[in-house]
Amino acid sequence: MKITEEQIAEFQRLMDEIRENVPDRAELKIRQHYNNAFHFQVVRLCSNRLIESIYTGIMDLIGEQIFQTDGVGFYESHMKIFKAIRDRDPKRAAYYMADHFQKKFPNYQHYREFYSLLESDSNSYQ
Repeated sequence: MKITEEQIAEFQRLMDEIRENVPDRAELKIRQHYNNAFHFQVVRLCSNRLIESIYTGIMDLIGEQIFQTDGVGFYESHMKIFKAIRDRDPKRAAYYMADHFQKKFPNYQHYREFYSLLESDSNSYQ
């Protein structure tokens, strides 16, 4: 909600670069580079040095997850998230980010369901 016009312009430049350089099924190394750039851009928008530090520490782990993807829809998936952020719509941004993880990482739904079961079990003990 607090994104500035300057931040939008910087983010738009990144999205333009992604559109030009990452076709569907692009080489893994290219997708990793731009995936990290995109996600770090989102993290930087938080203006929270702790979150930036945590993300920097796990960037390699996130980069490894892209091995499970085929690159189809790479730009479109990220563009939906960008547009929601640009439009200052946090609910839509959260929806598209969750959708992005669910579609691109097959185990995401499994972990989400597993942890929600654990959460509901722990609530039943209270």
